Amino acid sequence: MIKREMAGYYMDFYSALLTPKQREVLSLYVQEDLTLSEIAEDANVTRQGVHDVLRRALDKLEFYERHLGMVAQYHRQREMAFALRKTLSTESLRPESRQALEAFLKEWEE
Repeated sequence: MIKREMAGYYMDFYSALLTPKQREVLSLYVQEDLTLSEIAEDANVTRQGVHDVLRRALDKLEFYERHLGMVAQYHRQREMAFALRKTLSTESLRPESRQALEAFLKEWEE
């Protein structure tokens, strides 16, 4: 099973591709940090039923990431932005070049 932190990233990118029930259970599990038993009690279903819905949702998210790679691409872009920021702080650039790069990074980070 993927870790909760990665599931949160996957949800940010792919949750619209899940069923409403999968989104709800995954949100309670990942974002609200509820246990399977707590979710089951709230939804008046069995713990096994919650586990099955959660497992299918996580499998779907992993499938989408494997085929689309949006989360991995996002992390690569963040690393490149970090490297660019580090370079900007150590390199001497013409003011207009520095301004353009800083504007680009600011836009990307929003």
